[in-house]
Amino acid sequence: MIIRNQNNTLRRMRPGPLPAVLLLALGSLTILMLPIPEAKAKGPRLAALEEIERQGLRRAMFVLDRPTEIEIVAEGAGDRRGDEFLAQGWILDLKSRQPVWVQQDAHNERDRDNDNWRATERLELPAGTYGVFFAAFNGFLPIDARFKVLGFTIGGFESKLGRMHDWDDFGDPDEWGIWVYATDPGLVPAPVPAQPPTAYPDAVVREIGLGDGEYRQVQLDLDRDVEFRLRATGENLRGNETFADDAWIVDRRSWDRIWKLDRQRTAAAGGAEKNRVFDERVQLSKGGYLISVVTNGSHATGSWDAMPPWDPDSWGLVMELIDA
Repeated sequence: MIIRNQNNTLRRMRPGPLPAVLLLALGSLTILMLPIPEAKAKGPRLAALEEIERQGLRRAMFVLDRPTEIEIVAEGAGDRRGDEFLAQGWILDLKSRQPVWVQQDAHNERDRDNDNWRATERLELPAGTYGVFFAAFNGFLPIDARFKVLGFTIGGFESKLGRMHDWDDFGDPDEWGIWVYATDPGLVPAPVPAQPPTAYPDAVVREIGLGDGEYRQVQLDLDRDVEFRLRATGENLRGNETFADDAWIVDRRSWDRIWKLDRQRTAAAGGAEKNRVFDERVQLSKGGYLISVVTNGSHATGSWDAMPPWDPDSWGLVMELIDA
């Protein structure tokens, strides 16, 4: 920049620093000119369970008439690590009876304002009918204590042997729930039937949905050797040899008990630790059999006293023919 002084001589001026206000304005303009990340589109809501005001199990249903990508948002509560939950949601394939999404297995983030755990995930599901569940129950949580001095952690104590907590001891129930959306804004939701599809409709023996204090027996006669898929769910507390909710098979020729629920041959059925499931092939030879299923006075279909299994409608026993 060149200016004239009083002596009419030329003097070159060096550019000085830009005023702070101008720099701030230019910075703001630069920020505004940056491209804004485009949010992923969200389509219609397929199912929702919210307004969790008391403990219990809630359910909804949605139908997909073609392979569809969905977005799941679930908010619940559990221990400080997000490993064990007292309140959570999940989705069950009502044909295979297998869970396709469970909150405690998803990536959860903890909201430190209300102590809730929140998961938001997307996945593609095949065409089918799906059950959406949300459960909140009293339960045991592992101990995870931290010892702090002046804000610094100096030690801790962990144990799986925690104490019983009320269903709403942790988190904010007003924010709990599970919401399922299609990611395609143009998707038209398929009609939802009034009743869910029958579980295991082709089973030869189908004794499921047992409530408290039930005892059922089925007589089975085979004219040849047969292989079955046997699936049985029951209640067994760790350390107990017997099942509180049990099932067994007796050979009517010898009256020997040839099969029964055994913790060593069962796996976790989801939910509370005491929910166990046997799901294997069983070979029965030609002859007659008596199949028994029994429940005690608590923790069964319609009266759960802790987190139910992922398939809460199949409490009991089913036998499906493998070699038709």
